[in-house]
Amino acid sequence: MESNPVLEVRGVLERRSPEHHPSVVVPEEIALLRDRIRSFKGTITIKNAMLFSLYTFARPGEVRHCEWNEINFDKAEWHIPAEKMKAGEKHIVPLSKQALAALEEMKPLSQLYGRHVFPAPRCCDGGKPYADNAINKALIKGCKYEKRTVSAHGFRSTASTVLNESGLWHWDAIEAQLAHSGGDRVRKAYNYARYLAERREMMQWYADYIDTQTAPKKKEDES
Repeated sequence: MESNPVLEVRGVLERRSPEHHPSVVVPEEIALLRDRIRSFKGTITIKNAMLFSLYTFARPGEVRHCEWNEINFDKAEWHIPAEKMKAGEKHIVPLSKQALAALEEMKPLSQLYGRHVFPAPRCCDGGKPYADNAINKALIKGCKYEKRTVSAHGFRSTASTVLNESGLWHWDAIEAQLAHSGGDRVRKAYNYARYLAERREMMQWYADYIDTQTAPKKKEDES
């Protein structure tokens, strides 16, 4: 072509603003989120999926499609195949004791039904996972959050903020665990191998951090 047709429509379409996933970062709010999830009265599948998401801060779709053959209990690792990852590269999630506890509670239920760790609550043969919007709905209806204050994807922002602000962990280790796409593939592969041991320690530290925060007192407790 001799000319660029896009130039003719420049300025006609509004530029889309980046959408930030709502999250909590204040320690008291993190503790409150933890307690509301633990007190969730819905299905055990959704409750444990929320806990597993909170402790692993994996992407919602990765948690939703998690399968038993990806879990290595001996090494306490979750091996996510490349085809399930945004960047198309295999990812390892070191599992904290808290994340493993959520899996152990799911064993009697989901291993009877099929390959998914968190099967759809009303799917008797375990042939499919829970709905892709189930966690966000549970946070609003079951955990009593207002819309656009907390989201499943926001758990990743919570973890990123806490880990970076702690000053305890190498930035590359945090980025490797978040499995952010882009960047130099050679450097990513190098950091992936180098920081796995640190990531294992980091994941347990983060889970313990979540569990040791204190939620704000209820009004009736203060009176």
